[in-house]
Amino acid sequence: MEKSNGEYKILVVDDDQLQVKLIVDVLRKEGYYVGCEMDGSKALEILSGDHEYDLTLMNINIPGMTDALKKIKETDKQLPVILLKANGNADGVAQGFHQGVVDCISKPLNTTELLMRVHLQHELKQKKDELKAYSKELKEVNDTKKKVLSVISHDLRNPIGSLQIISKMLQSSIATDNKVKTDELLAWFDQTLNGCENLMDNLIEWAHSQAGRTKNNPREYFLGSIAEAEIEAILPWIRKKNIKIINEISDDQVAFVDERLLKIVLRNLLSNAVKYCYPNKGKVLLNARAESEMVYVTIQDNGVGIEPGNQKHLFRVNEDIVSSPGTDGEEGHGLGLILCNEFVSKMGGSIKAESEPGKGSTLIFSIPAK
Repeated sequence: MEKSNGEYKILVVDDDQLQVKLIVDVLRKEGYYVGCEMDGSKALEILSGDHEYDLTLMNINIPGMTDALKKIKETDKQLPVILLKANGNADGVAQGFHQGVVDCISKPLNTTELLMRVHLQHELKQKKDELKAYSKELKEVNDTKKKVLSVISHDLRNPIGSLQIISKMLQSSIATDNKVKTDELLAWFDQTLNGCENLMDNLIEWAHSQAGRTKNNPREYFLGSIAEAEIEAILPWIRKKNIKIINEISDDQVAFVDERLLKIVLRNLLSNAVKYCYPNKGKVLLNARAESEMVYVTIQDNGVGIEPGNQKHLFRVNEDIVSSPGTDGEEGHGLGLILCNEFVSKMGGSIKAESEPGKGSTLIFSIPAK
């Protein structure tokens, strides 16, 4: 984002009062924010600390100028400095450029030249900011591409391979009339197929989101019934792992949301909780509370928890983070939580995780109440 002149901040360091007044008047007339300091040591204190200046104009004759430039560059290598010099001071100029000075203006000042050189530094700052933004965007696109390739090559291939193995085992169990084994294999087949379906759904939703085709069309909905429907959708999996799931969201709790986006968020968070709960002793608890203009939905489990080092990567694309298998060997792809973050944000809320390894996780997201 480009900075307007008023957002571009310049510090003038000069002990010549008339010179400072001329520079300040000229630059402020152009809309620049200008600060001034006549004491070199005080200017050094300002620039050596946490400051907001984008450019410094410094008199070459300020005592300790060389040391000042060296210290400034040690603390802020990106801060450009333009020297203000009298004619004939070639040695001082050479020392200045050696210390990282970007430009030099001779006295007596020509205001047109002053403005041209300041404008040039302003434009360079804008271009650098644009390049940083483009670089960040390019990295995000590259990370996204790597994540998609990882999901397709690993997390989609594995369940397909499992289906092929199950198919062969089913043929054998049917041929030997082993009903118990056949029932077990069919349950495994169904679980694996549901995992593939969920993965494909997430890939499609994520592709739509990256292409900017995901829309938020909010209306008022009852949260309890939507949550209950999403629990029903994964009930066979819940029963297979013998996990207890409790929905404490009241029937009259409403939120102003996009129903489809909310369902995707709940489905992924519930699936994640079930995935990492231990069979036969797992417990998942859902509740919601209204506070001010937001509703806070909590999904808590007593599963394996999340390592501290992985918690900060949960909701963003990072090809170095691989989703861990579930407690019953369920495959993971890591797209679900990324989608949750994007869709909750699109609905006007936020999401966070609280977890302790070995004790479970709590996922909390907020959505508008009205």
